[in-house]
Amino acid sequence: MSVNSFGSIFAYEMLIFYCFSGATMGKHLRVFVLVLSMLVYASCSKEQSQPEQEQKQVNGQSKIIDSASLKKDTIPVAKADTGKKDSVQLLSDSTILGIRKDFPMPSGRVVNVLITGIDSRLGQKSARADANHVVRFFLDSGCIEIISIPRGTFALIRKGDTEGGNIIANVRSIFGQQRYIKEITKIAKVKSIDYYIEFGFSQAMGIIELLGYSDNAASTLRVLRSRKAFTTGDHQRSYNQGQFIRQAILKVFDRTDDMIGQVGIRAALALASTNLSFDATSYLLGELRKHGFTSSTHDRVWVRMKPNYMSQMKHFNFDSSNVQTLESGIEKRVKGQLEGDRKTPEGYAKKLQALVRRAAADSAKNPMKVINALAFPYQQKAWMQVKDKKERTIVRDRICTLLIDAFNRTNKPIDAKTVQDYLNLEHEAYKH
Repeated sequence: MSVNSFGSIFAYEMLIFYCFSGATMGKHLRVFVLVLSMLVYASCSKEQSQPEQEQKQVNGQSKIIDSASLKKDTIPVAKADTGKKDSVQLLSDSTILGIRKDFPMPSGRVVNVLITGIDSRLGQKSARADANHVVRFFLDSGCIEIISIPRGTFALIRKGDTEGGNIIANVRSIFGQQRYIKEITKIAKVKSIDYYIEFGFSQAMGIIELLGYSDNAASTLRVLRSRKAFTTGDHQRSYNQGQFIRQAILKVFDRTDDMIGQVGIRAALALASTNLSFDATSYLLGELRKHGFTSSTHDRVWVRMKPNYMSQMKHFNFDSSNVQTLESGIEKRVKGQLEGDRKTPEGYAKKLQALVRRAAADSAKNPMKVINALAFPYQQKAWMQVKDKKERTIVRDRICTLLIDAFNRTNKPIDAKTVQDYLNLEHEAYKH
């Protein structure tokens, strides 16, 4: 048992003794016991604070600097790891990874990137933030921390709400991105968010394919979105997503500096809505590489849950070869009703194809109607959800060519070029 746990129990027992001692204890002695128990409890329950950060100008550029160095009672980076080896576990109620407070505390420059998964449907512009992860790049230490925040984490939206609406997932859809980012910084306890990356369901499918899951991207996404199969529900789902990000970083990091890797980075950034440029991404990866980070340095990247959640999490291997095993286990637990499968891929494809046919019919006389119909599905990269890849290619090319023509005919050549450039990039990245 830890010192903190022993101290809390000791203080609690003294309080019980105080409350029930009644007439058997003198007044002054009772006061002394109460004060002593409160002091013991307070000293044992106080959490170690995060090092403050300050923003400084370095070589004419704004850099975020940690003002505190590694503390003596923290585990050195070289020895710190998330612990257990990634493995496929049966979906039972047993757990193998508990809450930790001994995370590394790297010093030096840190850049915070917010990754947000948007729950958006075909053509639906207003959506919730269902996946929330702050990826912290410690450039001088060559480390990465992933802070995973469950979608149900409290965030005040309406006072007196008793329906469960005061959660971080709703802040993005109700108040917009800036308020959402502000709330995330409070929950994650970071000073600022330097870059954001947002994507919906279809865009996530494309990014997952680029990470090497070309044959089972849909299954992988279903596994990462599932919560009903786990005792801890949304907390386990958020932790799973954080671990997937961690494992994906390790999987592809050593390949990010060659030509194929650079095309993949450009394609992934183009799929998402982000203010992170290719040059900035290359800089971040280069600094990590220069300071010792590689695909084999597993101890230099870890997942932390915020807010602290007093429970334990299962630890899974999300390698492409294990996804089917995980999906089968989840399906068994929820009796075949996987979350996100309310509509079949075939039904989605038919709906998207019908939308394209209507836009094509309008293209001759009304290019603005084409833009209104297809601009947002294009932004969502909606064709990524078409299961048959040949049909997906046909739908993608049709959407892009209709938009290019419509933009040119409405005197918007820059928009037309943007779509054409993306189409060329996707051809190169996916080879179809």
